Amino acid sequence: MKDRDKARIEQNANHIVSLLADKREEFEQQGISEDAFIGAAGPGSADESKAAIDHLENKEIVVRVPEALTRPPLIMLKPGRMWEDARDKVVGAKSAVS
Repeated sequence: MKDRDKARIEQNANHIVSLLADKREEFEQQGISEDAFIGAAGPGSADESKAAIDHLENKEIVVRVPEALTRPPLIMLKPGRMWEDARDKVVGAKSAVS
């Protein structure tokens, strides 16, 4: 993977963490549908958003949880074990800017 691709994925991942932090009550309680979230994530393609979510999942910031017995399969994004650190970093950066 090229360095600029890695940088783009990291930038998209940071954007997604910021959006999830803005919706943290919903995200931390019942989770957010991956498909609905990707549609609302803003600029960039769905493939870029999925690559960024893959990156976040590899870092254990988010986890994908399939909902049982749904057709088509529904994948929920839920907080991973590193979510609180990532969230606190984003919230701290936003409050420093304000």
